Amino acid sequence: MMTNVEEVKTKVHAYVDLLDEHFLKVVYSMLNTHLEEQSSDSSIVGYDIEGQPKYARDMKIIYDKEVENAVKEDAYVSTNEIREKAKKWLNNTK
Repeated sequence: MMTNVEEVKTKVHAYVDLLDEHFLKVVYSMLNTHLEEQSSDSSIVGYDIEGQPKYARDMKIIYDKEVENAVKEDAYVSTNEIREKAKKWLNNTK
């Protein structure tokens, strides 16, 4: 069994050149699926109380809806308001 990553890559590249069209499509599909699953949208960003993973793609949808609702209901704080409050936080308490 090969352990050197560079050797494995070299062999895989050589094997790809030998594949027939049908199997090449299978390999492409497999690699494409793997890479999509490894993308940041598929990464786990947390877990719910039952221990189920929360994926970035799903949480992005949820957070976008929450922001949209907050804007509709005027239930948000602007960055200017936060800056003004932060000035008070940074003042000396003495």
